[in-house]
Amino acid sequence: MRIQGNGYKEEESPSDAFAFVLFTICFSKKHKTELDKYPKLQEAANKFYYLLKNATPLPKINEKVKDEIHNKLFNQNEFIKTTTGRDSLLNEYRELDDKLQEIAFDAKIHKKLIATNSYDFKALKTAKEDTTKIFYDENLKTPQKLLKNISKALSSSELKSTLENYKSIEVFESDDDKYAYYLYLINLAFMLIDPRVKIDEETQELSPFTKGNKPIQEFLSFIGKELQTLDEEMALKLHEEDIKLLYLNSLYSLIAEAKLSKGARASNADSFLKNFEIKVNVNKEETSELLSQDFDKELKLKSDSQSMFETLKKIDGVSSYLDKFEESEYDDMSGRASKQATPRYKLLNSKPYKQLLNSTKALSFFIAAGNIAEFMKGKEKLKLNNLVNLSQDILSGFKVNFFRLNNYFFL
Repeated sequence: MRIQGNGYKEEESPSDAFAFVLFTICFSKKHKTELDKYPKLQEAANKFYYLLKNATPLPKINEKVKDEIHNKLFNQNEFIKTTTGRDSLLNEYRELDDKLQEIAFDAKIHKKLIATNSYDFKALKTAKEDTTKIFYDENLKTPQKLLKNISKALSSSELKSTLENYKSIEVFESDDDKYAYYLYLINLAFMLIDPRVKIDEETQELSPFTKGNKPIQEFLSFIGKELQTLDEEMALKLHEEDIKLLYLNSLYSLIAEAKLSKGARASNADSFLKNFEIKVNVNKEETSELLSQDFDKELKLKSDSQSMFETLKKIDGVSSYLDKFEESEYDDMSGRASKQATPRYKLLNSKPYKQLLNSTKALSFFIAAGNIAEFMKGKEKLKLNNLVNLSQDILSGFKVNFFRLNNYFFL
């Protein structure tokens, strides 16, 4: 055997030649049959595969420059304290937005924190002047007080009876009346569930998956099931309404919050999702595909996230139509969907719908990762903070910046 290439010959670098041969045997489909005869070698190849997939690439700089950077960084004591967590400045800065939201939610409870002008932070410095004073009037109801009234109204028998009346409507004089009915249901559902303050304290009380709000959860199930029964034209037309996307964003973010909160809300969310559940089993990992995205050895993360994605898609009541182009809707010359295939073509190529699918897929991965306590790079600890806000950020088109994301995830 004589291997040449990459600047070496086997007699000059036997270790490189051996590595080349071994790598070819382990990761080439050509030798897959032979590799199956040696379980220990197969096991070692799989282990190396996942080490390689989870490896963090280093910047393309030479060793001298690396040493210079290393010395510069590790001779800056304040920098070291901050980046190693011995100084809480970065963490407190990341938490500042959330802390301000909490204070605005109930200024009376945080009166002491407001007075100190530091929000109970130890490392975060504030100006000597009182630049962070928050208006507070004892005669006005805080959002926290209003929350109790809203929660009581959402769990009232009057609301339950009203929702049952809407669900009982079955006969319509025209297609226009039927369309207006479903559009109104979506508007009503959005007003009932959309998080206003977008902090978890509010969501835990007002979520449709909270025990006292079961009628609202059942109303959402009713809407989801009804959307599956609409004819294609009406379903597509309804999905083009702005309120439909707003409704789905709110519902999806609340599902994520409930699923990752554990406890009763998670169970209620599971019951809701079973109405639309689609199970996807991803095939066994193929380690010969070095450019694949199989970071998860058991593929549970990949299977769960794909199942969640397909389930959430089903709730929108339109994806099944868009996934089934008929032969007549394709252009014979290009093989692409014909522009005459409307309204499918229009919706399938619309920016809002594409963004919704992309952000829903991201949220599905986020839910699956939290549920199995396994995230990127093999780390197993997931800490969540102000979850409903993060879920909505993801669904808004990945608007979470680096510092905010690190505040939500502690890996």
